[in-house]
Amino acid sequence: MKNLIHTGIIAGLALGASTVSQAAVPTTSDTAPTGTILISNDTASNVNMTVRVNEPKLTQDRTLGQSFTLASAGSFNAISVQLKGGGAATITNNFSALTAGQGNLLLNVFDLSGGGKSLIASPVVYDMAGLNLGSLNNHYLTFDLGETVTLSAGIEYGFELGWDPTYLDEEDTIYRNLALVRTVGGDVFSGGAQIGKGNYTSFPNVGLNSGPSVNDLDFYVHTVPEPSTYALLAGSSPSTGDDLLALPKGK
Repeated sequence: MKNLIHTGIIAGLALGASTVSQAAVPTTSDTAPTGTILISNDTASNVNMTVRVNEPKLTQDRTLGQSFTLASAGSFNAISVQLKGGGAATITNNFSALTAGQGNLLLNVFDLSGGGKSLIASPVVYDMAGLNLGSLNNHYLTFDLGETVTLSAGIEYGFELGWDPTYLDEEDTIYRNLALVRTVGGDVFSGGAQIGKGNYTSFPNVGLNSGPSVNDLDFYVHTVPEPSTYALLAGSSPSTGDDLLALPKGK
């Protein structure tokens, strides 16, 4: 049985867009992640759920994520979700009009059994400004954490995506809407539940409520090779120099 309500709360950390630096950029692929996968939920769903702020029709702002429990311990360094926009492609998954500092999407990973304790030093910041993902329905969006996280078996963990809370300021009216695939047709994923926070004012902000069981996200908790690993696979020595520019890049 899923836990329908999580009451763990950790102190909010507001990250102002003007103070965030060295934001990472997520990668996209039309094929599912491969390699070491700790847990996943991948369905043929054609419906979505959104991570949003400043929706013009007064719909509440929302963070979005998923909880999960592992049968065996393991480690990972990336989380992938599946994109699914709606009919309004100009405002859903399309961030091409955003400029530097306007498109910071935050990701947190936490232990729900430990009161929402964060498992990473601080939320990872991803720069979505300038990206147009509106035509990439059912593609996979991968967030590299930049560090390896080790998880234990039998403990409920979760991840949460949310736009920088500084965009909730009354002077910022730009609508940002990231739409992700969610499951339909019953309790498809038995290992966890969708989680999120409406009308949030800070991030991280676990005080998260699990959504209905039919709303699990399509997701992968997995490992992606680091640049030095790519070099080894290509038959060359690891490097931190300019030759890394020639290494394969994600789409």
